[in-house]
Amino acid sequence: LVENSFFFVIFATNKNIKQLCHETNVYFCPFDTLAYAASAKSIEIKGIYYNLNPDTRQAEVVKNSNGYSGDVTISDIVTYEGVEYSVTSISELAFQHCSNLTSVTIGNSVTSIGNWAFNGCSSLTSVTIPNSVITIGYMAFEAEI
Repeated sequence: LVENSFFFVIFATNKNIKQLCHETNVYFCPFDTLAYAASAKSIEIKGIYYNLNPDTRQAEVVKNSNGYSGDVTISDIVTYEGVEYSVTSISELAFQHCSNLTSVTIGNSVTSIGNWAFNGCSSLTSVTIPNSVITIGYMAFEAEI
């Protein structure tokens, strides 16, 4: 189990925010979700990284700086310090460029898959998406050639 902390940097720039985030691999969090992120705790459970929101008891799958590989199963529920969290989303860029990722099975509690979530996963041959998923982000499964 690995526990991480994170912070926000507010800056001014003339560049388009999405362009800047793409160039720097920074996860852009819209202002209406800052309250969620500010109270979230980032942890690793069984090789998958999550942001946990103790207020809503929801979890979001997030990027692993070392990448993900092989067969990945995203559970419906994760438990941390005796508290159960429903896994409801896969964040923007969560699996981007994980070239050794071969299959993903997504749990039934997940309702959204973020922008570019699986972008550039060149070895990905199988993805099981449950009916619970109602939002799939922009270029979530784009293959880069």
